[in-house]
Amino acid sequence: MYETVELRTHTLLTNNNVMCIRATSRDTWDSLAQEFSVSKRHLLEWNEAIESVDINEGDLIYLQKKQKKAAKQYGKKYWHHVRPGESMYSIAQLYGIRLKNLYRLNFRQADYAPQPGDLLKVR
Repeated sequence: MYETVELRTHTLLTNNNVMCIRATSRDTWDSLAQEFSVSKRHLLEWNEAIESVDINEGDLIYLQKKQKKAAKQYGKKYWHHVRPGESMYSIAQLYGIRLKNLYRLNFRQADYAPQPGDLLKVR
């Protein structure tokens, strides 16, 4: 699912044809912007995040704009089964898709909070 290229601090991954990295415990929006020579504004935009939200170890951080739909391997008949603790945001990050598109694919409003066991389309 992921292709890797070694970098000085992070391993560059691709998820849904979008470059990303797995965050470490030391990462901040500022440090990642500097390391990858991109603006912090773009990082926040591409990850649909706000600066006041901390980056957690293991988070996928996208270095490009995410796709509108999940990769083709998740066909139209594929359903994501929501697990405890997942949010629409975490599911969008997992599949490398834009949050607003995840809501649209599932005919949901922005205030929808998925419950464990819910089924969501990602493509």
